[in-house]
Amino acid sequence: MTTALPPTLYTAFGVFQGGPDWTVEVAVPNFPSEDDAQAYAQAFRIRLVDGKLYRDDGKGVDVFDESWRDVLDSDIKVSRSTAGGGQPQQVSLPVAQWAAQPGFSGDLTPVAWHTEVDKL
Repeated sequence: MTTALPPTLYTAFGVFQGGPDWTVEVAVPNFPSEDDAQAYAQAFRIRLVDGKLYRDDGKGVDVFDESWRDVLDSDIKVSRSTAGGGQPQQVSLPVAQWAAQPGFSGDLTPVAWHTEVDKL
């Protein structure tokens, strides 16, 4: 039995503030419609626990339960603001090292979201 995929898939992006200088963007791919991707992008949250990043589907439960999933490293972009107020620069930094960075907060607050057509 096969299921036909929609001709276009979408990726939901959430942007989270991890302290005054740190921004984390997380991509969640493969939504069948742009509306589905937008709804997910607005709702999901992330949490840093013991050097791993997890995401929740945003059902409104603020409990670390079975709805939380690992976030793949390939779906994460981390940026840090530069001195003097310049544009944030993307940094290559394993999730396990985030907590040790000066100014990085484990409280990842959602600040923006967007969607894009999946790149196949």
